[in-house]
Amino acid sequence: RAAAHAALGRHASARDDAHTAMYLDGSHASAALQKGESQIRLADYAGAMRTFQLGCKANPKDMDLREGWFRAKEVLRTFRRASRLREEGAKIAAFDAARQPVIHGLMALAEPADRAAALRNLAALHAEFGRCSEARTMLDAALIESPNDAHLVFARAEASLALGCAADALPDAERVV
Repeated sequence: RAAAHAALGRHASARDDAHTAMYLDGSHASAALQKGESQIRLADYAGAMRTFQLGCKANPKDMDLREGWFRAKEVLRTFRRASRLREEGAKIAAFDAARQPVIHGLMALAEPADRAAALRNLAALHAEFGRCSEARTMLDAALIESPNDAHLVFARAEASLALGCAADALPDAERVV
């Protein structure tokens, strides 16, 4: 069923079904592969790495799981390298270069909820590396895709607070409560 959801472009549903399959049978390599691939499509690279790692533990010779782990790791490494640059202009350019292929991929997602989830995950990645302004912009875009998602509203309030914009955070915080 996870493969059918993925084929229809419903990657959050595919991830959830593959997660259930992994829970029922931890050695199910195709479930780990499907979940990890869906997590990559939803820009959850750290989650994809964990999923592929679990799959590799149960199936150490599966090259598809290893390749998935390396792909997710490389995306995270690109963002980490960008965060370590000293000059702000170079840092901005590096984050933009790292972000563009991810944005291109998530705009191809068929489901608005999947696009919102991918934008939320990408925003969390930016916030993790101290890029709260970019994170807030992505959360604004995610809320266009899924305007009633309280988790997105709360994340945007957190990003606003991290930027020192309490006046922007307050309406979002009140909306969540």
